Amino acid sequence: MGRLGLRAQVAVNQVVQRLGRVPTAELSAIAPPSAPGDRELLELALRTAAATMDGDSGGRLPGSRLSDRPLSEDQRRWAELWPGEHYRLLPALATELGARSVVEVGTFTGMGSIALREAGTAVITYDVVPWRRITGSVLEESDFGPGRLEQRIGDLGEPSYFASQVGALRSAQLIFIDGPKDRRFEPRVWSLLAGALAGSGVTVLFDDIRVANMISFWHGLSAPKLDITSLGHWSGTGLVRL
Repeated sequence: MGRLGLRAQVAVNQVVQRLGRVPTAELSAIAPPSAPGDRELLELALRTAAATMDGDSGGRLPGSRLSDRPLSEDQRRWAELWPGEHYRLLPALATELGARSVVEVGTFTGMGSIALREAGTAVITYDVVPWRRITGSVLEESDFGPGRLEQRIGDLGEPSYFASQVGALRSAQLIFIDGPKDRRFEPRVWSLLAGALAGSGVTVLFDDIRVANMISFWHGLSAPKLDITSLGHWSGTGLVRL
């Protein structure tokens, strides 16, 4: 989908938002399961669900790294909402995996980065734009350091840059992909990941799998996978095992 298609999708989303009187809207679709369930992923999801529920009854994130940030009203609502948002799911999943290192693809405002740090894991986060240039970023200089958080600037959908980062990807126990959903980036990254890490057992978490531009990609994945949207992000959360 080119720029014209993306603009058309945004326009339709805005119409749906007004007609449906909802605060936000995304074109989405439903596709039937394309592969049998995977017991290992199902057990991981069940353990993570139980761990995610161990926070306080108000649905707030465990710990204070994100909740103590000067968030906007929308950001605070997103951070505290569960289920419906994934900011409690991310640290719980990293903890259940015993992750020592996590790779995040798509830094944006850094809310996911900080949430993942709740698990005490080292996080390498990738983006094509430095975090200081993002309006509404929750990141601070003090977040960064060896064994804590590192941002790397580059496009993992480009084979040459991906090849330069294979070491970090192979060292991760969890790879969280929250990319542009432009029908190009996610398939490219997945193809490169599958070629470099096939059979490694690394868990990959895809965001927004029910957004229209992600439906065919998610449906076409032949690796062990599980849709856990009800435990994570309202726009779709998908677990995959390499």
